[in-house]
Amino acid sequence: MMDVAYDFEKDKSALKVLGKRRRPDYYKDTIYFGKRSSDGYLKVYNKKKELERKGVKVHSEYLTRIEYKWKARTKREGVPLWKLGQLDLKIDERYEVYQRGELGEIKAEHRACLWAYEQGLIELHEFTRTTQKHIKKILSEAWERIDLEKMYRLEIENEVEKLYELLY
Repeated sequence: MMDVAYDFEKDKSALKVLGKRRRPDYYKDTIYFGKRSSDGYLKVYNKKKELERKGVKVHSEYLTRIEYKWKARTKREGVPLWKLGQLDLKIDERYEVYQRGELGEIKAEHRACLWAYEQGLIELHEFTRTTQKHIKKILSEAWERIDLEKMYRLEIENEVEKLYELLY
């Protein structure tokens, strides 16, 4: 099992994860996407809260972690260090992750619908077609997609470079 973790100095509500297969599961302060039995699943939680419980001082107002847990297909399958950057974890195939930008001027009615959708209180298909259209437009203008796979590859390249510098 390998964990790939991303920390964002944003409140959880400023990040949106859309799973491709099923609705998320909620347990305490953590949101789970996917099944633990699959070869990869994602969870989102308040990392600041976790660290502060352990007595670690966090200077940021918010710290949200998006963590992807990946399993090799077989338990004995190992991955050599030099191949880590070539792994296809399929994070972006399974999950779309967005961060909220500026919302700008939005009618109160649409703001309320967007809030209910973002909180997971109502699914997009439950709104009228007109409201769905407005919400999709707002989301496309105000939310920026985060490429987790690219972030992973860049981080692995940096870590492998550091190791080579230590070794040679």
